[in-house]
Amino acid sequence: MGRTDSEKNDKDKQLQFHEALAFLVETSNINNGIVSLDEIHQTFNGIIEDESMYQYIYDYLLENKITIQDYIQHNTKSKDNFQENDQQLEKLSKTVPFETEEEQKFVNMYLEETNSLAPLEDSRELELLKLLYDSIPENNTSHTVNQLIEGNLHLVLSVLDDYKNKGVTTGDLIQEGNLGLTEGVSTYFSDSSGTIDLSEFHDYLLQCISRAMSDAIHEQNISCRLGKHLADNANRMDKASVELSRDLGRTPTLPELAKYLSISEEEAERIMKMSLDALNADNAGSNEP
Repeated sequence: MGRTDSEKNDKDKQLQFHEALAFLVETSNINNGIVSLDEIHQTFNGIIEDESMYQYIYDYLLENKITIQDYIQHNTKSKDNFQENDQQLEKLSKTVPFETEEEQKFVNMYLEETNSLAPLEDSRELELLKLLYDSIPENNTSHTVNQLIEGNLHLVLSVLDDYKNKGVTTGDLIQEGNLGLTEGVSTYFSDSSGTIDLSEFHDYLLQCISRAMSDAIHEQNISCRLGKHLADNANRMDKASVELSRDLGRTPTLPELAKYLSISEEEAERIMKMSLDALNADNAGSNEP
């Protein structure tokens, strides 16, 4: 059964998106790890119809240590923003990640340990917050931070169900949530109004935990999407190579492959290079002791 025009257009868009992203990465390598907003928008002009998709491109580039000139990164912590991000994540992924037996054991052990911890009484938590705020050396600030983290581990579990089954395993979500909790305790007084308020403190911790889990899912979705594009492109190139080899009675040249696929030689070379890089990475991983 032949492909419909819609399916063909989707495939073409995927290929164009991946090629454009690879072009930006190459551009940044030439320019000492820097690309500009204008370069990004010019590269994706005609490829992206939904302006919100640019944020995923920004995030991918930043995660890969590429500086975006003239880009101002917004790091808001409002509840409305988290709800909006969650709705986007819900649309992005409906997949249920596979969890190994070891991962399930870790989750079960974490749940048992967390549930066995005695919750901090409000008076004690306020006392710890005051010690943290005063930062008196003899109060052993590190021990204070650890007590506050341990006393609020239940907050990680309180939001866990909101982020499960969205492409990241439960164990990884817990670990990311714990990192968010640790960051929240460590940065609370530098980001807050400076008042010692338990309600405000807990809200801040929840925001940090939620952001950490959201970011993990976001990053995984980007990785999966790009991985699929790479696989689609590589499969398309392999199929073309096999068909041309059969027709020509020899291995096709790069210009011949590009012409057969109706793409430029530069695009064909990028696909081959990315496929080779991915293959080398897989082989390196499989050879690790």
